[in-house]
Amino acid sequence: SVAVRAEVVDECGGKKAFVIRAVSAGEVDAMVVERDSEHAAKLFGLAEFGNIYTRIMNPTQVVMEARIAALEGAIARDSTFALAHAQLAGMYIMVLKDRRRADRMITRAIELDPNLSEAYGALGLLRMWIDRDWPAAEQALRHAIALNPHNGVAHHELGQLLMRQARCDDAIPEEERAVLINPGISLFQSGLAEVYLYCRRYDDARREFTKN
Repeated sequence: SVAVRAEVVDECGGKKAFVIRAVSAGEVDAMVVERDSEHAAKLFGLAEFGNIYTRIMNPTQVVMEARIAALEGAIARDSTFALAHAQLAGMYIMVLKDRRRADRMITRAIELDPNLSEAYGALGLLRMWIDRDWPAAEQALRHAIALNPHNGVAHHELGQLLMRQARCDDAIPEEERAVLINPGISLFQSGLAEVYLYCRRYDDARREFTKN
């Protein structure tokens, strides 16, 4: 794991903005808005759930719940729909934090289609966000990319994972690839900007943020 320290740079409305610095890994910065420095550091290190940035056009909870209902309905109509299982697993992980149901969906997706890139992408999310097993997360995401090099989500999530390990030389190409595959998608554009920011490429970060 990467040692971090947090420095307060601003305070407003009872919350503080911290700059998180990866002490042992080249002073990689991240902006976090949270209640205290310890919690902020845990968020950056994926030790706790929470946001370390606000993505432009991030879907609301109502939208996310509607997507879950739609995917559950699709599976109810067709229990062999592998992609729906994989996508639902991702929603269970990122929205509900439900490991049990996510693992069941991933297992079923792989049973239905052993070469489904999205299933291994969901497995990478499970290992990254719930299990906190970064080597296993990287292995799953790289396998997803090997199965489908045009899986922009897998490139993006791998970039985010590598960034948190202060592996800037590896993280930046993954986020750049996600944008190249999916030009104009806010999720990937802001992800690239964030990695540039954390890796101290401030001019590049500013340029990418202005595109959103």
